[in-house]
Amino acid sequence: MTTIRPRDIPRTLRKMSTEDVAAWNESFKEGSANRILGDLELKRRRDSAIAMRSWIAIGISVVALIVSFIAVYMK
Repeated sequence: MTTIRPRDIPRTLRKMSTEDVAAWNESFKEGSANRILGDLELKRRRDSAIAMRSWIAIGISVVALIVSFIAVYMK
């Protein structure tokens, strides 16, 4: 069984708009290699927003910890 990694997605597919990727994806048979690549690209685009929110939440948490430590030592 061959594993397809996200870095195997062609650059042309990454440059397409989300609508174009979905249309391109629908033109292939379920389970084909090109369909799997299209699914991976759509998943990558969806998950990138989640990852960004996670990093923002971590940053806010770190800032809150720093502010709380400063408040404790300034007292």
